[in-house]
Amino acid sequence: MSNTDIIVERFDWPVIRPHSIIPMVVVYRNPKDYPGKFVARLFDADRATRFIFLADSYVELVDKLPVQQLVRMARHPTDDPAIVEVWM
Repeated sequence: MSNTDIIVERFDWPVIRPHSIIPMVVVYRNPKDYPGKFVARLFDADRATRFIFLADSYVELVDKLPVQQLVRMARHPTDDPAIVEVWM
C-alpha cells in the first residue's frame, strides 16, 4: 500500500467536479502497489491525486463509480498494462 494514498469509499462527483479542471477516474487491475486489487484513482486532467478506492472485483469497483455522470473510455494501447479503462 502506498503511504500517500487516501482510501475513500467512493467519489462524490458533485463535490469533485467544481474543484477540478478535468476530473477523471482511472481504473487499474492488479497494479504493483495494490496487488490482487482493482483500484480507481481520481485524476485532475493529467495529474494523479492521492484519492483512490479499492475493490476485489471489477463489478464491485464499478458499482462505486458515479457512472450515470461519467463516460467510459477504453484503455489506449500505449497505456500501462494495469489500466483497464478511464471514466470522464
